[in-house]
Amino acid sequence: MLEDNELIELFQQGEIQVFEILVERYSSRIINFLYRLCWHRELAEDLAQESFIKLYRSLNRYETEGNFKAYMFTIAKNVWIDFLRSKKGKTELKKQAGDSEIIFENLKSTEPSVEDMVYYKEKLELLETTVNQLSEEQKMVFMLYHDDMKYAEIAEILSIPEGTVKSRLHHAFNKIKKVLFEE
Repeated sequence: MLEDNELIELFQQGEIQVFEILVERYSSRIINFLYRLCWHRELAEDLAQESFIKLYRSLNRYETEGNFKAYMFTIAKNVWIDFLRSKKGKTELKKQAGDSEIIFENLKSTEPSVEDMVYYKEKLELLETTVNQLSEEQKMVFMLYHDDMKYAEIAEILSIPEGTVKSRLHHAFNKIKKVLFEE
């Protein structure tokens, strides 16, 4: 299996079909990252598609010594920020407010009781609401961390010091814990 940078070198040499491998390798992670920012599957897929289009257009300029995963997530982050700044983005997010798309994929039990399902649904909705109330900076750090990124990778993607990543993550977790565990 070829490494990301090897695929990029092949792409830069004219073998554009290898781009498909990069898309397959990163599409679910990028979609999930964007989904956790907007909580709407179709919108996340659209934004991911836009991210890959931007990647395709910029890949010939990419320096293969860099961290490709950070580069890919930086593109997705910028697509999200552009979307938030757009009039369409503001309209779309207002329309979706309160229209939660909660999926029970993470339930561990194979046959949860009705009470368990109601409890988990309430906790998931509370988590979604709480995460949406974080500042954009905290939300972005939280989502990247949730995608198993290291502090250094998050710092690179967001162009901030590693200490700032830790601080934002700490504050995000504190806000989330306060809301979720207040009973």
